[in-house]
Amino acid sequence: MNRTLGCVLLALALIAPVARGDDDNAVDIKVTPITLKMESVHPKDVFEELSKQTGVVVKVWPENLWNQNYGPNGPPTSVTIDVDQKPFWEAMEEICTETHLYPANMGNNDALILQWRGGDATGPFGKKPVSASENGTVVASSIQRSHTIDFNAADPKPVRTCGINIEGYVDPRLRIASYSTHPNIEKAEDENGNSILPAQQDPNQSMNQVYTSWQIGNIFIPLDYDPEKSHKLATLKGSIKVTAAGAVEKLELDDLGNANGTVKELAGRKITFEDIKVEDKSFSVKMTIVREGMSNEEWGSLFQNIIRSVKVETSSGRKLDLGGGGGGSDKQVTYTLSTTWSEDDDKAVKLLWDIPTKFQDMEIPFEFKDLTLP
Repeated sequence: MNRTLGCVLLALALIAPVARGDDDNAVDIKVTPITLKMESVHPKDVFEELSKQTGVVVKVWPENLWNQNYGPNGPPTSVTIDVDQKPFWEAMEEICTETHLYPANMGNNDALILQWRGGDATGPFGKKPVSASENGTVVASSIQRSHTIDFNAADPKPVRTCGINIEGYVDPRLRIASYSTHPNIEKAEDENGNSILPAQQDPNQSMNQVYTSWQIGNIFIPLDYDPEKSHKLATLKGSIKVTAAGAVEKLELDDLGNANGTVKELAGRKITFEDIKVEDKSFSVKMTIVREGMSNEEWGSLFQNIIRSVKVETSSGRKLDLGGGGGGSDKQVTYTLSTTWSEDDDKAVKLLWDIPTKFQDMEIPFEFKDLTLP
């Protein structure tokens, strides 16, 4: 999968967030279960209904997927979905299984991109073990054990590597900013009830930025066991720490053709819009942002957040992603953003930006049982 160059912030609905003081106009994000009961409909209708319920943009790649000639074993054009009060990724597991699509992480945007998966594998996670919770699903991708000797070393000695690789899929409505690559492990035991965690755990709790709004990248959890005595990872239980926000402030810039010089103040920043150009099939804007009440963490991730979160809406209601670049200092930055499209008689009319606020930490839990050890 391609990794995006963005950073978005996770919004948590179940834990009361800590307000920043200047975000009184922030809208709390509510993450609710999903119900989809649709019989013999095109997958596009399923994605449209899912988007209506969640606000998550679901796209397929390539865009002309349904018009390509894959033969009789291509993506189905009629599916039946029966999801009742399920978390987002449990709902997506059924949808992807029925449509033979899977999530692919590409592009600097918040959309959930799905690709067709040929062959017998179905569902978003294939045959990988999963641990589902209310806000996300953690997947065990592999367990590895190896011994290596580097003959170029000053004192060549065997180096043993052993552990399990996991990754997380989080409700896209929950905007992840960063995560710890060292999960909190409550228990890791073999079939004999013996702990197979290393004697000394790495105390490093540094946070890594995420690259999509819905995926936690690969995390390696070290294990230590004797393969002659331990054959099963009977229990692995823990949680992944993530940085989260509990609300968003919404910026809308209407009538783009007459918006040059507009100034907006919200979410700890003053934003000036200049050099707005609205053409038949293109749009560009220069944004100057002055720091007023933003934390160092918010300011540090500002560029990625802009690239991922700022959208342009056309006269037909289509939301377009913007690309571009810029830079500045720890006080002020300037970005130039632009986009193009091919549809006739469709102009950019509105700029939209959801800005996450109310930052805090939370945990994504996971538990796996009876995994074979190599």
